Amino acid sequence: MGVSGGTVLPTFLTLTAGLYIAAALKISVNDIVLSGIISSIVVVLRGPLVSMIIDNTKSKMGKFRPWIVRLPIPILLSFVATIFIPSALNSSYTWMFITYVIFFNVLQFLVNLYSLSFNTLVQVISPSPNERTQLMSFGSIIYSLGPSLINMLFPLLANYLFSQKNNSGEIEVMGINSMDALKWIIPIFALVCFSLGLITAFGTKERMVLNEKSQLKVKFIDGIKHIAINKYFWLTIISGFLGIFRLVGTTYTAWLATYYIKTEWSQSLLITLIGSANVPGMLLAPVLIKKYGKKALSILSGIFCAIMTIPIVIWPSEPYLVYVMSLLITLANGVNVVVTPALSAQINDYQQYKTGDRLEGFISQVSSMILTGAGIAFAYVTPFIYKTFGYINDTSVLYDIINVTSPIIRWTSVLGVISSFLFAVPFFFWDLSETRHEAIMEILAVRAHLKDGKISVDDANSLEDRIEKGEVGVASSLVEKIFEDDLSEKSLTFDEFVENEIQKKEEKRDNT
Repeated sequence: MGVSGGTVLPTFLTLTAGLYIAAALKISVNDIVLSGIISSIVVVLRGPLVSMIIDNTKSKMGKFRPWIVRLPIPILLSFVATIFIPSALNSSYTWMFITYVIFFNVLQFLVNLYSLSFNTLVQVISPSPNERTQLMSFGSIIYSLGPSLINMLFPLLANYLFSQKNNSGEIEVMGINSMDALKWIIPIFALVCFSLGLITAFGTKERMVLNEKSQLKVKFIDGIKHIAINKYFWLTIISGFLGIFRLVGTTYTAWLATYYIKTEWSQSLLITLIGSANVPGMLLAPVLIKKYGKKALSILSGIFCAIMTIPIVIWPSEPYLVYVMSLLITLANGVNVVVTPALSAQINDYQQYKTGDRLEGFISQVSSMILTGAGIAFAYVTPFIYKTFGYINDTSVLYDIINVTSPIIRWTSVLGVISSFLFAVPFFFWDLSETRHEAIMEILAVRAHLKDGKISVDDANSLEDRIEKGEVGVASSLVEKIFEDDLSEKSLTFDEFVENEIQKKEEKRDNT
C-alpha cells in the first residue's frame, strides 16, 4: 500500500494539461509536449541500464528486495528537488523548464527502478500460478488503498488549504494548481509511503524455479536476442501499442471536478470513487480467470472499454454521464490489474523455458522502451486536439466547456473507442493455456534438479519428454521439492540487513 501510494505521487509532478505542476509553473501546451518527448527518449535510453541493474542483482535479499530498501531516500530527495528548484527559478522560464525536466527525469528513473522491483517481486513470491493469481487479486485490493488515499487526500488538503478566492468568495485558482500545495503535501506523503514500503522488503522472500548455483548474470545483447523469440512478449507489445488510447475516457475526472463541477471537495470524491471502481474487478479476477482464462478476459476487457467510451463521444458535456462511463471503464480494467501481471509472470516463465534465463528486468524495460518509443509518434495527437479547440497555455479557457473542453473530451474519446477494439485483437493469437503453463513449470523444475545433480540425465530427459507429450502432474512433486527447504528459511530482517551492509563496507575497506 505504501509502495503503490508512493509511486502515484509523481502524477502530481507530471506535466498534465491544465492541472497540477504544469498549471502552477504556467508551462505551455507546446512545452508539455516537448517535455513528454524528452522524457520518452530518456525512458528508451534508460531501459538497458534498468534492465541490467535488475537482472544482474544478486544478494542475500534476492533480486528485487534490495532496491525497495535502498531507493526511498534518493527518491524523496528527487521529489524535493523537482518541486523546489524549478519554483525558485520561476523568474526565468527557460531555466525553470530545463531544471524541471532534469530533476523530473531523475525522479522517474528512481521510481521506475523501485516500482519494477516491487511489481516483479509480486510475481516471484510464489511458484504456484494459481497462488500468484490469488495474491495479485486480494493483494491488489489492499495496495490499491494507497493510491486511493493519496488521490483523495491530496486534492482535498490542497484545495482547502491553498485555493485562492476573490473578494466574493469564489475560487479563482484551485489549490491543486498551487505550488505551495506541492511543496508542503507531496514530501510528507512521500516520506510516509516509502517508509511503509519497507514492510515489503523485510516481510517477503523471493522464490523462483532455479537451480542452486544459478548466478542470474545476463549480458544486454544476449538478453535482447533471447527476448526476440518470445512470441507472447510480442503479442502483449502489439496489444499495448494498439491500445495506447483505450483508457482515455477515464483521464478527465480532474477536469470534470475542476472545470465543470467547480467545488473544493469534488476532485477528492470523484477520484476516490473511481479509484475504488477497480475493486470488484480485482475481487472477481481469480474466479473469472479460472472460468474463462486470461486470454478471454483480455479480449472482453478491450471490447467492453470501447462500448463504454461511446456515450462519452456522444454526450461529452454531461459531466455525470461521462463520470459514470469512466467508472464502468475502470471497473472493466480492474480485471486487467490482476490479469496483466499474471500474464507477465507466464511470459517470464516461458522465457526461462525457452532460453534458460530469468529476464524480468529485460522484458519489462524492453517493453517500456518499445511502447514509449512508439508513443512518441502519438505525442502530438492529443495536444493537436487541445490546440484545435483553443487550449494552448491559458487554463482559464477550459472553463468554456461548450466550445473548448467538451469538444476536446469528445474527439480524444473517439481515439479511445478505436484503440480499445484494437487492444483486443492480438489476444486472439494467444495460445499459452493454463495447462501448458503448468507443464512449463514442471519442466523448469526437472531442469533445475538436473543441474543440481539430484536426478540423472536419463531421468530428466524421460520426464521432460513425458511432459511435452501431454502427461499431467508428472513432475509436480519436483516443483514442490524445490521450495520445501526454501519455505522454512527466514527472510532477512532489518537488523540482519544492516549488519550485512556493515560487513560489506568493512570488507571493502579491508580490501582497499
